[in-house]
Amino acid sequence: MSARDDLAASMAASMDAEPELLPHLHRLFVGLEDLGCQAEEVLAVLDGQGLPAEASVLDLGCGKGAVAIALASKYGSRVLGIDGMAEFLKHARAGARDQGIEASCSFRLADLREVAKQEGEHDLVCLLALGDVLGDLQSTLAHLRQCVKPGGLILIDDAYLDPARATATDLADIDCPEQAEVRAQLCSHGDKILAERIIDGPESRQQYLSMLDAMEKPAQALAEELPELSTSIQDFVSRQRAETELLLGPVVGALWLLQRVD
Repeated sequence: MSARDDLAASMAASMDAEPELLPHLHRLFVGLEDLGCQAEEVLAVLDGQGLPAEASVLDLGCGKGAVAIALASKYGSRVLGIDGMAEFLKHARAGARDQGIEASCSFRLADLREVAKQEGEHDLVCLLALGDVLGDLQSTLAHLRQCVKPGGLILIDDAYLDPARATATDLADIDCPEQAEVRAQLCSHGDKILAERIIDGPESRQQYLSMLDAMEKPAQALAEELPELSTSIQDFVSRQRAETELLLGPVVGALWLLQRVD
């Protein structure tokens, strides 16, 4: 497999899609600005946590740039957004330009796995809604902590299983750790959890459902236009629906802010 094919496969997997859908995914997300964690959730976690003025921020998997633009707008951060989807980055650049902050936001088409190995000395690194693209949670954190200077911040989202809301079948079938185990993994390199924001209230539930609704019509239109991909498109939407049902049930989403400790 070539490096280009490997990147495509990795990107598709991070979005829970078949590789053949990758060139068309931007059309499925056309009605969505935040492709994962909401920018307002990120700002709420960072509020009062001492992010320096004009902080250097690395946003890995920046998508359409919602988080990057929010950080630059509120904190004056200098943000470098990395993504492998050219259409997403085009949208991000237009958004920064519309907000008059294009000097503070730069967006680069690149393999975030390679950037995570090379970039360092940032004040904050973000990895949101990308699952295990850098490996399991401990491996992911090993990469992310090298992107920031000592004392720098790491922002990551994940999920945990709430046994109080899970059935016996859920406990047997869902491969998801409980909250205490996730916290232990987050601290496995000696870093400190500064903040934890549970994303599980009525507003976040409505967000999940709205994302599904926004995807339905573009998915239908794309399936009609590309009938050879209709099964893959329908399977993708079905997986998104199943994941949403988990997040409305026994699986709880959360956003964590860590501080690198050396």
